[in-house]
Amino acid sequence: MVKKVFIGVFLILAVFSVGLTVYKETHHHYESFTRDHLNSDMPNAKKAPEHSAVPSNGQNESVVVRRDVGIDIGNIAPDFTLPTIDRQDVRLSSLRGKKIILNFWATWCPPCREEMPDLEAFYSKHTKEKNVVVLAVNLTSAEASVGDVKKFIKKYNLTFPVLLAKSDKLAAQYQAFTIPTSYIIDSNGVIRNKRIGPMDQKWMSEQIDAIR
Repeated sequence: MVKKVFIGVFLILAVFSVGLTVYKETHHHYESFTRDHLNSDMPNAKKAPEHSAVPSNGQNESVVVRRDVGIDIGNIAPDFTLPTIDRQDVRLSSLRGKKIILNFWATWCPPCREEMPDLEAFYSKHTKEKNVVVLAVNLTSAEASVGDVKKFIKKYNLTFPVLLAKSDKLAAQYQAFTIPTSYIIDSNGVIRNKRIGPMDQKWMSEQIDAIR
């Protein structure tokens, strides 16, 4: 009786072992087939968007430039038009050919106040020689009044364009949920870097020098 039980258990284990081996081999071939099939040049396969490598900084790193519009590094920055504090409309795409520091801020934000002297000093010193534009988008929808923005500009002697975002749509689009949030955009309108938190002159200069 014991012998029969032993033989039965042995046969079950043998069948299970063979079945497991067959499954592994079949699964391996299926994975290989699926991978090769998906990577083949199929008529209905969706082609990846065109891209090219461009340097992101002074090192050997690169940014993959995609042709689609978005807020990731390598995307074309979403276009927008906003009025300045002086009621002059500024459109982002009209600034192609210039390097852009796009900054989202508010008067009540301590880190924003911290970076303003550096932002102004950088703009005053480098705007012409580095072919750079600073666009400071004030989150006006979160301010008590436009008057507060004007007082802030006067207090910090800001000379770069201050744009008024009277709705939160643009801030949401650029995911400026924590401020200050800044984007470095090259002369082709491509986002090259993003920073959450205050900038200083050294960082801004390094970023601008690293792009075309």
